[in-house]
Amino acid sequence: MNNFKLIHDFGISALALTMVLGIMAAGGILLVLRDSQEFALAWVGVWRPWRRPSTMATSPTSRSRLTEGRMDTVYKWALRVVLAVVAAVFLVWIAVTAMVSGYQPAPAADVIIGVTDVDAALRELPPETVRHVMRPINAIALSGDVTVLDRRLIRYVEADPPDAVRITDDLLDYGVDNINAEVVWGGAENATDVIPGRGGAGAKVAIVDTGIHCTHEDLAPDCNFGANFVNPPFAGDDHGHGTHVAGLVAARDNGLGTIGTAPEASLYGVKVLSSAGSGSWSGVASGILWAADNGMHVINMSLGGTGFSQAVSDAVDYAQSKGVLIVSAAGNSGGCATCDTVLYPARYAHSMAVAAVDSMDPRAFFSSTGPEVDVAAP
Repeated sequence: MNNFKLIHDFGISALALTMVLGIMAAGGILLVLRDSQEFALAWVGVWRPWRRPSTMATSPTSRSRLTEGRMDTVYKWALRVVLAVVAAVFLVWIAVTAMVSGYQPAPAADVIIGVTDVDAALRELPPETVRHVMRPINAIALSGDVTVLDRRLIRYVEADPPDAVRITDDLLDYGVDNINAEVVWGGAENATDVIPGRGGAGAKVAIVDTGIHCTHEDLAPDCNFGANFVNPPFAGDDHGHGTHVAGLVAARDNGLGTIGTAPEASLYGVKVLSSAGSGSWSGVASGILWAADNGMHVINMSLGGTGFSQAVSDAVDYAQSKGVLIVSAAGNSGGCATCDTVLYPARYAHSMAVAAVDSMDPRAFFSSTGPEVDVAAP
């Protein structure tokens, strides 16, 4: 990075520091001059001799000595003023030099950068540092030095740790019966056979999670690989949580295992969480954007984190603007029935926050609570 770039980046700070030091130096000089009666009298005596006091000696020798003494005082104070100005200039020079030539870039970090122009930003960023490009929300996930980017292109920068968001296991197997889903797709209480066309046929559901093991016998057919924002091109589920969620949503009516809430819905696995069950905000935002741009009707996110992410908020708003229903788990941070413990992304206004109830329908002890909760379900 050249000095011109550094001066551009830190010019405002250097200017502010220069102004502060200049004002301090000027103020100090003015205070010295104001408080120095000796200097004032000496100045008047040298340059305006006709205003001498009447008691002043008038002999040539006396006038000469008096003038010399006053001149000495003027020289002393002039020297002090010059030294003060030089010291102030020196301090400013040291500060600006330290900021410009001595600046050390911050170490590389995982961040999300909101930009004003994605293409312009990509031209400035080293390609190997770019992890995700999120064009619909004008954001880029970066592993590298942010300072290489022109500050005029940056709208915001936020941390993007690899464990910002984790799975939430607040979906229970008895839920399908508790919400009477079988009445909808089977026509009667405790039905076990789906009436064709009534089990969510035609609905596309993106499971934004750890992926889906689509070869599972209770999920095929119409279980599809969507995208992988963790370790492409892997197309499965190396954790198991996403597959479990997919079964609760749409396990098939095939005489095997269980039946899901919408057994005829089309499933799409969007992997944003690793084999450890955790992931980054940029991965989640990228998964939401993929679902919105690929015709999904519903996005399910059984995951959550405690920190706000502008990128994920923008992605949720973008998906909602395209008519997608975003459903998010409220979280497992229960224990206080009157506390606000809802996690993100469930906290966002355009995400439906779903809390948990147990098999008897009271609030599950582990379920998060708060005013953002829209509905509670098994």
